[in-house]
Amino acid sequence: MRILITGGTGLIGRSLCSDLLQKGHEIFVLSRTPIDAKKLLPSAIRLLSYTDKIPSIEVVVNLAGESISKKFLTKKRLLEIEKSRIDLIDYLYYALKENPPVLFIQASAITMDDSCFAYICQKVEKRAQKRFSMTKVCLARFATVLSKKDGLIHYLSYLPKLNFLNGQNYVPYITLNDCIRALNIIIDEKLDDIVDICSDYQLNLQNLILHFQQSKIINTISLPLLKEALFIDKRSSLLLIDKRIKPVKLLKNSMTFTNYI
Repeated sequence: MRILITGGTGLIGRSLCSDLLQKGHEIFVLSRTPIDAKKLLPSAIRLLSYTDKIPSIEVVVNLAGESISKKFLTKKRLLEIEKSRIDLIDYLYYALKENPPVLFIQASAITMDDSCFAYICQKVEKRAQKRFSMTKVCLARFATVLSKKDGLIHYLSYLPKLNFLNGQNYVPYITLNDCIRALNIIIDEKLDDIVDICSDYQLNLQNLILHFQQSKIINTISLPLLKEALFIDKRSSLLLIDKRIKPVKLLKNSMTFTNYI
């Protein structure tokens, strides 16, 4: 298949590009800085700038947008995150409307209903569905993606050093390896509507940190103090989600989880 990926140099994008390429797909990556992207991606990937005409594409995987995890989330930063995603959907619509893909995959997130991210995710999902109403749209709602080298847990690596973790809330997560396998299923099966990309294994926050960072928490105090401390940095509000989510669509399509980072 001919697949266009935006955000191809990000945590998920780099792994997805390499994986799809190995499976024999023809991969295009849209980048604002193709010269820089060339240094990070396999040479067989065709890089496109925003001034290039996009060729006929079967699947679009739209992962791009200002990073949530790399900077503190001020009000200004949240607006930048929202605008970057809305503007990109609009750009892709005008670039592809004469020859739309079979499937448009829009990255979103599993969030708390009252979190600072929920409103952004809702706007992004609605825009994607409206712009690409002529084709299948998959709203890929990612849980926290765990990786040794990058991602939210990496940027919040100070958390395990604090001696007050007592988090009993259940945080949806997925390892990077399983995330790539899930995206392959969505692409191969042309899944549409909402697909929750999270592990089928349930862990609360405390066990999540302990399990994946092998840290030792010596002392604990109350959960309210944990939440108060986490809210100092809004990025970590993603770790305050308390949802036990089963990835129903992925399981119905024979997804098996390894939970290996």
